[in-house]
Amino acid sequence: MKRLIALAALTLLLSAVVGAEPLTSIPNPRARDGTWVTNMPGILRPDTIARLNSTIGEFQRTTGSEMAVVVLRSLDGLSIEETAVKLFQLWGIGKKSRDNGLLLLWSTGDRRVRVEVGYGLEGVLPDAKVGRILDSYVMPKFRAGQFDEGLLAGVDALLRSAVRSGWISHLREAGRTRAVRLALFRSSSACWQASRSAWDRSSASGCGAATGAAAARHATG
Repeated sequence: MKRLIALAALTLLLSAVVGAEPLTSIPNPRARDGTWVTNMPGILRPDTIARLNSTIGEFQRTTGSEMAVVVLRSLDGLSIEETAVKLFQLWGIGKKSRDNGLLLLWSTGDRRVRVEVGYGLEGVLPDAKVGRILDSYVMPKFRAGQFDEGLLAGVDALLRSAVRSGWISHLREAGRTRAVRLALFRSSSACWQASRSAWDRSSASGCGAATGAAAARHATG
């Protein structure tokens, strides 16, 4: 009897592990086929993926910086902050010597969006600017169910802001090196408040803890 109970417990444990989607199973588009977009739920239109790959590819060729767009079905219990930072580190987005990478992560099942900005680009895209981009370009489209359009508009705005600043060109010409410091990554998040049927941007400390503050900002702004 004890052996059967132990076997049943082991089976449940293995089922839980197998049911989870480890970060290593998320395909890195650069390693897969040299592109920039991972669309695991298949929710994005082919023309959207093609445009994102074209836009980000041109950005990389022009500036030397890199960006990944990742759409997941679920975070599998992880916070979006933890998932984004781990993917950033696992994939090595951006040049290691410059830490000049960007990651836009969207979990459809968890209704959360996050932008991770490498330390080398924080002068170009600080929290406040990334937050304004999410508020102005991504969230209005997402509220209307226009997810492809929201991602396109958000990516365009992020890259446009980076290029216009002139900071990236300066970094590339100077060949400046920066240590990779995960603790110094800048980030902004957006959370879907299902009860309010609206997107709210949270602080970098996480969606759940900042719901009230985000709602207050939107109510007064």
